[in-house]
Amino acid sequence: MQSRRLSKRLPSLLEGRIRLEPQGLHLPCTIRDLSMTGARLWLPGAVDLPEEFELEIPILEQAVAVRLMWSEAKTYGVMFLGELHPPADDAGLRLLEQLRTPSKSS
Repeated sequence: MQSRRLSKRLPSLLEGRIRLEPQGLHLPCTIRDLSMTGARLWLPGAVDLPEEFELEIPILEQAVAVRLMWSEAKTYGVMFLGELHPPADDAGLRLLEQLRTPSKSS
């Protein structure tokens, strides 16, 4: 079965925050998978998320606009609407390099 994924996906347990309004509500989440094109998010409770919102990724020192692609109970798949940019932090740079490196199984 061929994968529909557009880029390499890394399993993760990264801190994230869903920003529903520019100056308003922030929901903490766990980023369970991350790629250059999207992420799989986990929230402690099921939430009715809007079609588009911002995802803050502290280790990458940025927030990116995302589109909700699917949801199942407390898990949500999102597609990035913008590009991930290189952070100043070494850990964030290493993570971004891992995402950009082609997987050996491709």
